[in-house]
Amino acid sequence: MPDKADAPKATVFEFEPSEYADFYRENGYAHIPGGASAEFMRFALHFAESKIKTRGREELSDWQFKDKKLQFLMEFPDNCDYPNGLYRSVASVADLDVENMMIGERHIKIYEGNAPENPPPHKDRLASEITVGIGLKIPKNSRIVLYPEHELTVNPYQSAAQWRTSLDPEDLPEQVLAGVDPVEIDMRPGDVVMFAGNSIYHERTHPANAWVLYMKFNAMRLDPIAEDPKTLPQRQRSLALLAESSDVELLGMRVEVSPRLEKVSRHYTRQHWMEVLQGSILGEKKFTLSETEWAALRTLDDRNIEMSDLIARMGFPKQRAVTYVPFLRRLAKVGAIDVRD
Repeated sequence: MPDKADAPKATVFEFEPSEYADFYRENGYAHIPGGASAEFMRFALHFAESKIKTRGREELSDWQFKDKKLQFLMEFPDNCDYPNGLYRSVASVADLDVENMMIGERHIKIYEGNAPENPPPHKDRLASEITVGIGLKIPKNSRIVLYPEHELTVNPYQSAAQWRTSLDPEDLPEQVLAGVDPVEIDMRPGDVVMFAGNSIYHERTHPANAWVLYMKFNAMRLDPIAEDPKTLPQRQRSLALLAESSDVELLGMRVEVSPRLEKVSRHYTRQHWMEVLQGSILGEKKFTLSETEWAALRTLDDRNIEMSDLIARMGFPKQRAVTYVPFLRRLAKVGAIDVRD
């Protein structure tokens, strides 16, 4: 793909989203034969091959799923329509707010030669509102199987494994989907498949030696593993604003719950069942939260509003708003919220 900044933007997708929107709305998935551009396919295959050659199998062990697949973080060329073109296409097909779109995952997955032929279906993490797959190398007998009409509860956790371990034995997919005929999709190289990944049970059958680029999108402003290209710059800008702004100045700035905030947990300790509130960001130290800070997060929810508005929504007097900025500063400092200008 071209590298020069002034060259025309190359596209990842090569289809008209409106042609698939009705089918997706009615069925929860869409199969788009040849939906990836030939130019992008050449780049993605070369990228995957170079990763295998330059990094080696031992160095990939941290990404390896036991007897299943290797994963590589997909990096896109500078001169393609990533990420905005992808946001627009996926949002158009799935009828989501393009302004809130994020990429919660972007991995090339290379299945091992001994990968199980028929693994149990699973649901992707919460941030995978829309899972998008692009076939790179696909064995002839390999299929994507979907269950778009059964057991559609959204996985509220941050991994497929957490969802599975939360289920009672009788509620495992092998049990509740027994006897249900799945939708089988014959994804070929260059095909694009989209489906509601966090709610539809799915899996790839006969996956041995398949190469697939999977991208997970959402319009919930969630990016717990920080793979959207905007997430870390937003965090860095938030810290800079905290450092250079007075409390009065912060009142006029916008805030939102950080896309990286994974969860808030309430624990009851054995010290007379004392309550402890903790926030979690993947890969970072957990932090305690006061009830007031927790109220701020619940009030913000999915809003992007001025700090003064947040304080007013929490019921604090307007004339004393500046006195409540310090606890919001702390929330931003620990990474629970981001300050935006």
